[in-house]
Amino acid sequence: RQSPRKAVESGAADMEAVLAKGEANEKLFELANRPKVAINVAGSSLEVRQDRSTQEHSGGVVWETALFLLRYLERRVLPGLPAKPRVVELGSGCGLLGLGLARLGCQVTLTDQPCALPNLQSNVKAARTTAKVHALSWGDAGDVAAVCSQGPVDLVVGSDVVFAMRFVEPLLQTIEALLQGRSGCCWLCLQRRDPDAHALLLQKAPESFTVEEFSFEGLRGLETACALECLLLKLTPKEVK
Repeated sequence: RQSPRKAVESGAADMEAVLAKGEANEKLFELANRPKVAINVAGSSLEVRQDRSTQEHSGGVVWETALFLLRYLERRVLPGLPAKPRVVELGSGCGLLGLGLARLGCQVTLTDQPCALPNLQSNVKAARTTAKVHALSWGDAGDVAAVCSQGPVDLVVGSDVVFAMRFVEPLLQTIEALLQGRSGCCWLCLQRRDPDAHALLLQKAPESFTVEEFSFEGLRGLETACALECLLLKLTPKEVK
């Protein structure tokens, strides 16, 4: 087991320790410039490498919303689910959220566009969990079918996956297809990085989902999520009562 202190000394920033001090933007800049970040999950350190050199996609760094959503699910959602729920993460990036859920006992498939997979696959291998990796471009029926062929999906999760208007409808279509015929739901943790994209999400999502907004208020250790005004959404397919 690697202690938080050793994690920081080896070049991996202890993510929660960094977020607990200083001004928010300074904390996030510090995290983005570390080669690795680490958190404690289920009693041991989980470390992921960032790919800060990539310009092809936005998943080269760990977005803080991945940590916030992991902690919320750990405390408020997973205790109410059956053992070993099947989870699909959209836009996994470096994989912190999905790998954390795998450490907590979920059957996880981490997905992203093909250009983001090399670093993600490397982090999954290093974490030594049962998590799987699959290419999934939002709105691609073949990719969705391939992920669904691995078994029914209980939970879809995503962090900071709303950043451009052109991706909103493909994202919602993908979530709906993954949950089709299931009693599951989707949890998203977002920052308002593109106001128009967020407005479109909130306009379009109710056409297919019951949309509920939740708060990080009062949750110890998640004060930064409140300071950054992170949006926590639960999407439940409308045919599911």
